[in-house]
Amino acid sequence: MPEKKYRIIILGAGFSKPAGLPLANELWAEILRRSGSLWGRAEKFLEDLDDYIQFRRDCDGIELTRETVNFEEFLGFLDIEHYLGLRGSDTWSRDGNEGQVVVKTLIGEILIDHHEEAVFKFLETTGVVIDDLILNYETSLLAPPQTQIISRTSWDKSINSSQLLLRPLVIGLRLRDISDAYYSLWSRFKVDDHTEKRRLMQLFDAAHIPSGLLPDDSETWPAKTYAELERRLSEIKTDFVLEGGDRKVLDLAAYILVHGKLEPALTRWSEIARNRLNSK
Repeated sequence: MPEKKYRIIILGAGFSKPAGLPLANELWAEILRRSGSLWGRAEKFLEDLDDYIQFRRDCDGIELTRETVNFEEFLGFLDIEHYLGLRGSDTWSRDGNEGQVVVKTLIGEILIDHHEEAVFKFLETTGVVIDDLILNYETSLLAPPQTQIISRTSWDKSINSSQLLLRPLVIGLRLRDISDAYYSLWSRFKVDDHTEKRRLMQLFDAAHIPSGLLPDDSETWPAKTYAELERRLSEIKTDFVLEGGDRKVLDLAAYILVHGKLEPALTRWSEIARNRLNSK
């Protein structure tokens, strides 16, 4: 009986660097930069950091600054403090104290920001359609393979064999798309009155942002709404602590992105898929 062989691949933390993700020292610099705008209970992160610096000074005689702190050693300090319950009744949550939760949140935000572009670039190399312009969908989704050499990660083989009638499509819903998504709704609802429009105007009212949808009003042009919506979104410092007004602005933004971008994109995709299927 032939001997079974197994291969174990051990990857270091730097393996993801070529994909656009930061190394630990780069991550720490970005965490510090973003932590400067924290407020409320999230500000406890900087207090924890200063406590750690004082701890190392008292115990080890080492002088550190916020910038020269070893990221992993600082996290270990926070983990031990929480695991041993050194704060007693002041322990903030079972998931960690404020500093730990802030670090986890900021790491997630940073990795998403760095990784999104790298992921999209990889998907494009496989033949996935990543095009925010709905008018281009028909051309992009039906595009034939561009090369005779088909990589193992490409969808072109499935296209050639007719296993797929359309190329895979990724629809990105990002806050930077909010203006285009709003204009899509504005052009649809400006002269049309139905349930969806009323719901949208309720969300605008709750967020205290002019909707741009009122007839015969000086605030009906969408430029004012763009500016106010983007200003309010940019003022949300973190999702670690959200005020009631922030939640209402995010509820509004989610509605606009879903109904102003995702819904039209899916509608157009369905039309193209149906026509393609009927032509077979």
